[in-house]
Amino acid sequence: MKPYPKYRDSGVEWIGRIPEGWEVVRLKFVVKIRYGLGQPPRQLDNGLPMIRATNVARGKIVENDLMFVDPNDVPYDRDPILKTNDIIVVRSGAYTADSAIIPDRFDGAVSGYDMVVRAHKISPHLLAYEFLSDFVRVRQLYLHRLRAAQPHLNAEELGDTLIMVPPVEEQLAIAACLDRKTAQIDELIAKKRRLIELLAEERTAVIDQAVTKGLDQSVKMKDSGVEWLGKVPEHWELRRIKYLTRILRGKFTHRPRNDPRMYGGPYPFIQTGDIASANKYVSEYHQTLSHEGYEVSKEFPKGTLVMTIAANVGDVAILGFQACFPDSIVGFLPINGVELNYLHYLFNGMRMEFLRTAPMNTQLNLNIDRIGSLVTILPPSKEQTAIANYLDHRTAQIDQTISKTEEQINLLQEYRTALISEVVTGKIDVREEVTA
Repeated sequence: MKPYPKYRDSGVEWIGRIPEGWEVVRLKFVVKIRYGLGQPPRQLDNGLPMIRATNVARGKIVENDLMFVDPNDVPYDRDPILKTNDIIVVRSGAYTADSAIIPDRFDGAVSGYDMVVRAHKISPHLLAYEFLSDFVRVRQLYLHRLRAAQPHLNAEELGDTLIMVPPVEEQLAIAACLDRKTAQIDELIAKKRRLIELLAEERTAVIDQAVTKGLDQSVKMKDSGVEWLGKVPEHWELRRIKYLTRILRGKFTHRPRNDPRMYGGPYPFIQTGDIASANKYVSEYHQTLSHEGYEVSKEFPKGTLVMTIAANVGDVAILGFQACFPDSIVGFLPINGVELNYLHYLFNGMRMEFLRTAPMNTQLNLNIDRIGSLVTILPPSKEQTAIANYLDHRTAQIDQTISKTEEQINLLQEYRTALISEVVTGKIDVREEVTA
């Protein structure tokens, strides 16, 4: 792809030169901007779908956590009904300035709290790409976001945004080219995400096989009598977890939990998210306890195996330092004859069993008695070490491949954004790409 044959001064210093025949205008002169419904009076299981900030992601509408409202509660005089090719622009919170064009399937849906842009003097498809470009999103809309203590964007600020307006036929050509090229990139990203899913499944299967069947495929097997274990090596022992390890629940008794006096001191305080984000070892923390907080908590030694027992049940890791943690986390100190590294992988392999055992109330939750009563398998000490060493090596290989694939996805996403920005600002000429 090459630049345009002729450029001219845009008249805006920070924009510089633009292709001949293009204009730079303020958004408000080529679109209509309005606010959405706001907080609906009632939310239903069925009704009109309501598009909120959480449904907006990188130019597309996603259906995760979709809400519905009663059509009788909609103030139609405020024009909250969306049409195909309207553009939602998030106006506050972590997603401020994110945007997405409305596809056919959401024609007639209701806009939520955010702003709706309806193009009338510019191609909505081109405009949707401009909103995704660094030229609009980063160099303009993000600046409004940074000026306030709380990220926020209003219709006046949005309307004053500068956009590029090529000739009409060229608008359609640019949008068509970007449709094709971003679809190719998105397809490649989707394949790489699927590869990560398959690698994660392989990782789980490798752990499950090693901790329940061992490394020697020729060994004589026996029926364990435990459904999730199936057949196991004949010389391995069946044990309840409470006979393999001391089980110690975390502690933090102060209420309210968010009392600032309890935090900010010298004592590391890990929480469920720290375990979920750990690979094998918890190597960092994001919260500390003051002396007052330490007095109402409990400290566990480095090398404690920790597991989440509320919400995201079954995440496990090994403490890389002394730390306190709340009662949503359980600590395990292996008894003699039980290898810590093997226990870590064993509990990884038992995650589905932990989830199955956790009663469902308002959220999944396990307790020490339920954990301790579960039956599992224990190889001889030498085999535990061999299994853990094998899994250290094998999972590291898989994790490295996953990490490289994630890096490739990040690069593809960066390339996608850069391509959009270069095309919509006229740095490269795609007209021949469309006719080719």
